[in-house]
Amino acid sequence: MGNVTQMAPLGNWFDGLLSVFKRAAPIVSVGDVEDFIDRHAAFGVQKCIIEYCRARAGIQWSKLFKEKEFLEALDAARWKAFGIGVGNVTEMVDATLRPHAGDKRNQLVDALTSCGRHVLQRYPLPGGFAEDFWAGEIAAFETRMAKVKMRAPHAVRFIPVESSHAFFAFVPIHADLRGLDFEMIQNNLRVNLCRSYETFIKRADEAAVVADLLRPAAPVKVPAL
Repeated sequence: MGNVTQMAPLGNWFDGLLSVFKRAAPIVSVGDVEDFIDRHAAFGVQKCIIEYCRARAGIQWSKLFKEKEFLEALDAARWKAFGIGVGNVTEMVDATLRPHAGDKRNQLVDALTSCGRHVLQRYPLPGGFAEDFWAGEIAAFETRMAKVKMRAPHAVRFIPVESSHAFFAFVPIHADLRGLDFEMIQNNLRVNLCRSYETFIKRADEAAVVADLLRPAAPVKVPAL
């Protein structure tokens, strides 16, 4: 499994977005799933936030995107929303694979929860964030997946709905200027996740992925004393 980190510095974000939907190798393993979650969570978060800010700024967008204070707020917003993106993509993968898991659907959710946790653990602490930032993000993600485990999967287009209110609060545009733009943000998240779903079903060997996710962990060998 490669340590693919997709939340690149802001100056490199566009190159990362372009690479998300290029033809890529099939998804057949746990490591492939983790890399997919990482790439597509970063894609959905950054594309939604940056496109919204450009649309809201209008003809002043190029000036806004040169302001240090705004760029710092934009960078912070990406990181705050990344855990939501990881949750959205992980839940989408679960909804897609669960029909292939038979009576082991709970084990599947547990395995995918581990995948999302590993993605969040890939990144160092962003500058200016509290030391417990990632611990809080991981706890929130695990709480979300525990709820997913207890219910039937949502249709992909509905998966971002519940978390979109929290996402909207992270957008680095003053609340007075955001106005009634919530549905714009929510629909952007839904469209991006549907595109990620289309990519996943094209690339994933679903039976092979489920088999690898449900594979028992290798026993730990303890040397004899």
